[in-house]
Amino acid sequence: MKFYTIFILFSLLSCSSIKKPALINVKKFSYEGQLNWQEAKKRCMEKQFSLPDPQSFTSIEKIKKDWEGAVFWTSEELNADVARVHLVHYGYNLEVKKTYSTHTLCVK
Repeated sequence: MKFYTIFILFSLLSCSSIKKPALINVKKFSYEGQLNWQEAKKRCMEKQFSLPDPQSFTSIEKIKKDWEGAVFWTSEELNADVARVHLVHYGYNLEVKKTYSTHTLCVK
């Protein structure tokens, strides 16, 4: 089961042909491409935005249709090496190493 989950995660992390989302319940957003967690956090802060918290994805209903299959960083940092990502298609969060590059969405 662990191997299957890891395989799915790596498959999703490599998804590159993603359309910009139509977000609801978010005043402003900025799609920043694929970055590692530290780069993502820094990019959002430079724009005076932040990474979305894990719970905010439940209020972004439309994102499932527009970015199905995408994996996004969240603001939740578990320790110095690990942060959470949100899997849009499955609607849940996973813990991954911050060195991985995946989709970055900055929100306000």
